[in-house]
Amino acid sequence: MADLAIEAGIGAYSADDDFPGGEAEFTVLPVTLTGLYRIPLRGTPVEFHAGAGAGLYLAWVEIDTIDRDDDDLELEIGIHVQVGADLKMTEKLSFVTELKANSVTEDIDGAFFNVGLRSRF
Repeated sequence: MADLAIEAGIGAYSADDDFPGGEAEFTVLPVTLTGLYRIPLRGTPVEFHAGAGAGLYLAWVEIDTIDRDDDDLELEIGIHVQVGADLKMTEKLSFVTELKANSVTEDIDGAFFNVGLRSRF
């Protein structure tokens, strides 16, 4: 039977960008809250999910050019959507894969493939 869930998460990702005359590095620490719709695949330990939510995104941006070096720390609010699947290893612990798309600012957005562990309380 399908059910609804709320998930809180914290993560980290980074990206580098080279451009003529310099380079930029972005590091983002998202703290998110997601509403999930979970659909178990009957007779198997597999469960599919889809969800959407919002989060706070702490972004550290470093830009180095020939003329200057600039560091900036930003706190932004953003939204995300995701789809994925869990493989239950125990009743409380699952292996999870998911595709998540964030929309925060022009510099902080994109799609990500995540792999990890999910613990249920």
